[in-house]
Amino acid sequence: MVLTMPTYVWSDLWGAPVLVGAAAIKGKEGIFQYALSYLSSGKPPLDPKNLPLQAEEFRTRANSGVFSAFSDAGPDAWGRRVLAALHPKRMATATPLEVLALAAGHGTGVISDATIRSVRGVVLRDA
Repeated sequence: MVLTMPTYVWSDLWGAPVLVGAAAIKGKEGIFQYALSYLSSGKPPLDPKNLPLQAEEFRTRANSGVFSAFSDAGPDAWGRRVLAALHPKRMATATPLEVLALAAGHGTGVISDATIRSVRGVVLRDA
């Protein structure tokens, strides 16, 4: 199966940006999969309970399909208002993952130093 994901997740917690994985939302279901390079890097999971270091695809319907680790990194209500003022057209139709990409890692929480870069239609890996 070829897995295509629209949003790459990077972290710069260790200096240079490291590809952590890819995420998408289909309908109300969130999907996340770690990059093979991250799985073999010895770095910790984003969320040991809900996103343990495994090659499988993780899915959630909670929180409109946004995993808690990503919600922590996203903007709060005030931050979304600021983004809407800065990017009114994009925010009018933005998915939760696109909001995270627009916030460019300025949130708090488990991946506060991460950046989420939107890259549509890129193949993460073949399974």
